Amino acid sequence: MLVYLLHFERPLKHAQHYIGSTTDAGLSRRMTEHATGQGARLTAAVARAKIPMTLARLWYSPDRRLETKLKAGRNARALCPVCRFGETGNPVLTGVPYAPAVGSWKPAHWSGE
Repeated sequence: MLVYLLHFERPLKHAQHYIGSTTDAGLSRRMTEHATGQGARLTAAVARAKIPMTLARLWYSPDRRLETKLKAGRNARALCPVCRFGETGNPVLTGVPYAPAVGSWKPAHWSGE
């Protein structure tokens, strides 16, 4: 399972990040859903507002407990390499070494247009 952090180029009201999870093979599909307004309510609103989103960080986790823990911590800005270091290239993969699905999915930046 992959847990991911999306960074929004500018805040939508109070929110500038979204944390979610997907299966390893479903990352590309899930990013497309978020970008086209078919994902979570927050990312759908971001897509409607035409705010570009960046896949900023990935964690490999055996289950969704990490996603729950990260959301409960309410510190996405501190976890975000775009906010902290200005990085906008390929997402940072943290945790157990993992490559197959992530290596084949190259776009790290897209907009909902």
